[in-house]
Amino acid sequence: MTRQLAPQLGLDEARQMKIRKALVERLEQEAEVDKMYAGDNTVHASKIQEIRNGYDVRLQELLTPAQLQRYQQLSANNSDRTASASQRP
Repeated sequence: MTRQLAPQLGLDEARQMKIRKALVERLEQEAEVDKMYAGDNTVHASKIQEIRNGYDVRLQELLTPAQLQRYQQLSANNSDRTASASQRP
């Protein structure tokens, strides 16, 4: 994922590595929540949202304002495509 975003965001190698580390940490945390709260959808959703919010804060620390804006645009476009695909019959 980081490798795909690097050219679109203009990431240098150092910043790319930091973002990759933050992403791996987020995925590990989400996997742990998946295990711990598999039977409780409400708590599971809440914990996942907390992790993602923390990741967003970390990205704000790592990216320049222009890179962050571009990332948010790409994320919004991706969310729009995912929502459209899930609404198809």
